[in-house]
Amino acid sequence: MDLSIGILIVSGMILILGKYKALDRISKFLVSLLTFLTLFAVLSLLFKGSINESLNMSFFEPETSPWKLTNLAFLIPLMGWMPCPVELCVWPSLWMFSRAKDSNYKPNIGEAEFDFNLGYVITVVTAIFFLTLGAITMYGTGDGMLSGSGVSFAQKLILLYTKSIGSWAKWIIIPAAFAAMFSTTITCLDAYPRSISAIQGLLRGTDFGHMDSKSERNRFQLWMIVHIFASLIALLIARSGGIGVKDFVFAAMTGSFLTAPLFAWMAMDTINSKLVPIENRYGFFLKTICWIGLIFLTLFSLLFIANSFFGIGIG
Repeated sequence: MDLSIGILIVSGMILILGKYKALDRISKFLVSLLTFLTLFAVLSLLFKGSINESLNMSFFEPETSPWKLTNLAFLIPLMGWMPCPVELCVWPSLWMFSRAKDSNYKPNIGEAEFDFNLGYVITVVTAIFFLTLGAITMYGTGDGMLSGSGVSFAQKLILLYTKSIGSWAKWIIIPAAFAAMFSTTITCLDAYPRSISAIQGLLRGTDFGHMDSKSERNRFQLWMIVHIFASLIALLIARSGGIGVKDFVFAAMTGSFLTAPLFAWMAMDTINSKLVPIENRYGFFLKTICWIGLIFLTLFSLLFIANSFFGIGIG
């Protein structure tokens, strides 16, 4: 938890002092490092032949069926940020305005779309890498893996990797884990305040969140400071209250999934509103996919709530 607090404070200082330029450079480096190290770890495990027979069999004949309502308590947190939160769909658009000011170049629609697609593909691939690593190294370890503090979890995780790959693996896993923590923290610490600041400007009818005026930038800075202190308070409460890493992570991921339908609807409604030129709005195909995704997210959120809070599907 102390490491988390340290990363939070350092990330906040970097963003406040370095602003978007610091975020852009650091996040690119961290994501590149994370992707490379994670790929290297996956290949090392695969070439070492660390996949046991029971793991292979569980894919075709799982001991616990995932097609039960009672297992939503695990599946929903797992899907909360896999491969990323739904609200990420608007972040590249907000960052684009700051990037345009720094580079004095405004990308066209095609370039912006390519930038988003590339970032999303990298996110998906990295998520698959992590899922593969977790399946190979953590399968069969039981709930004890997620018990205890964050430090305890990190120690157990490193031990699993060193047993599976070799003692040298810690020099791969530790930087990869740090890059994952740092890149996630610094990205979210910028994106959420930036999004809320833009929403505030839209609701007031004063601006569109382009950071063109000093008042917009000051408002964004204020929201960032609020987020830093709110996150710091949450971490201190978790630290003093003995909240384990499992409870902390599961609560965050579950909340992310349950709010996903709202963010998905907002994004879909915005892209098809008068704020966007007609030629850039969704066509029939994309609208259909959006509605299917929205129904999926809403249905599973309602099933989770019904099962967790009202006991429907238990027994």
